[in-house]
Amino acid sequence: MKALILLISLLGSLCQASDWATDYEAILLKSKALSKPVLIDFYADWCGPCKAMDKMTLPDEKVVTQLENYLLVKVDIDKYPK
Repeated sequence: MKALILLISLLGSLCQASDWATDYEAILLKSKALSKPVLIDFYADWCGPCKAMDKMTLPDEKVVTQLENYLLVKVDIDKYPK
């Protein structure tokens, strides 16, 4: 579990915002069709650590390389609290 949390944190900083989808349902359908795992970044605009991860972690080349193995989706917890 700790490794998964660390991986999610690392992934957030390596990816550019344009690499992340925002339609959760569409990504789930695509995941099933491609048999590819989904990585979900739950965030909030007011979240300082979320912003730090986007700025410092997700752009890292090692993280970007690992993220290529996933379909990426960002979910704003203020817009979609469930």
